[in-house]
Amino acid sequence: MRADLQKELDELITAVRRSLELAGLPVFLISEDRRFDGVRIWSDVEVSLMGEESGVVFAEWRHSAELVSLAMADDEEGSSATPESQYYDAVGDVMRAAMISILTAAGFLVAQAPDDSDYFQLLYIQKGAEPPITSGL
Repeated sequence: MRADLQKELDELITAVRRSLELAGLPVFLISEDRRFDGVRIWSDVEVSLMGEESGVVFAEWRHSAELVSLAMADDEEGSSATPESQYYDAVGDVMRAAMISILTAAGFLVAQAPDDSDYFQLLYIQKGAEPPITSGL
């Protein structure tokens, strides 16, 4: 990876983290995977067919271990319509929407993975045309 791209990704991930933390969300890097719940963020490099590198930051909401256990227990019993499973789904949807709103308001370009993707909960975050409003805070 180019050194300038790594620097750009490091700055982007720092700005994304700061924006989410200012909004009151617990945030951790994938390399700090000591926690289960909160917003997990990381970066990666994508290479086009022409060999051009570009960076992107990913974010996903991580439910609490207790809620995951409750929802998984219901799913193992064969019912995804239990209150616990419905609550799990609702929390994920609301937190994803909140993260999109927060990051968009801060000046980032945010896209959600397609619903039919294995990674439908992921958010793809890139720099906007202007620096994020949180860069000066």
